[in-house]
Amino acid sequence: MKKTRILLIRRKRLFPLSLFILLAAVCAAGFFFTRTPPETAEAFSGEFMWYYIPQEAGEPPQPMEKAEYIGNYRILYLGKTEEKVIYLTFDDCPENQNIPAILDILEEHGITAAFFMNETYIRKYPEVVRRAVDAGCLICNHTAHHVSVTRLSFSKFKAELRGVEEAYRDVTGKELSRFFRPPQGLFTETTLGYAQELGYTTVFWSFSYDDWNEFAQLSASRAISIVMKETHPGEIALFHCQSRTNLKILDGVITAWSEAGYSFGSLEDLAD
Repeated sequence: MKKTRILLIRRKRLFPLSLFILLAAVCAAGFFFTRTPPETAEAFSGEFMWYYIPQEAGEPPQPMEKAEYIGNYRILYLGKTEEKVIYLTFDDCPENQNIPAILDILEEHGITAAFFMNETYIRKYPEVVRRAVDAGCLICNHTAHHVSVTRLSFSKFKAELRGVEEAYRDVTGKELSRFFRPPQGLFTETTLGYAQELGYTTVFWSFSYDDWNEFAQLSASRAISIVMKETHPGEIALFHCQSRTNLKILDGVITAWSEAGYSFGSLEDLAD
């Protein structure tokens, strides 16, 4: 009887603690894909989380103002603003099953996109990767293990990028395109330099919305409203593959963009 009472007391104490940890994790995750600067954008000295500053409807956004050095490195966050072109990009969630359906929609419209992938997905779903490549899509580097790169040594940073390169070479027999997107948009001046030394262009974005959280998906109508309101020439659009909402709206959004006079470009069109 005494043992039972002790167990019950422990359970009562543990529940609030586990709930607190869960809530803290959800709140922290909310900062990862923001359009405007979060309060904690500079997590520690020199580390930044990419954001952009929206302008009037139809106008390209301004880049984050804190990391003034970004102009010294090979980065992209915006395409050719003098043209009504959208550069469609998707970030991969390693265990998601949505990429074939995304490819179906892209192929129906006769357009391509860039997929930033991890080693895990490439090795687990080689047939999907080969299908994307055959359709003209780019497979790009999102680190081997979807890790924050800001505190990695050069050798570990290099290993993360090489892991994706090797997986892609094993699956396709080709060389990976040299575009890199850091997980969560976290970077430092050092990591921009590392990527450039390895021959990469770091790719951020000029549009994103809260699509990444599988457990807090926006309604289709709300998502479409946000996407269309922030559409602008030269847009590098970031969508997440794991989003159920994206599957619902993608066909309609592409149609609406086309009807508004937009065409679709490749990141390769922006390469130096």
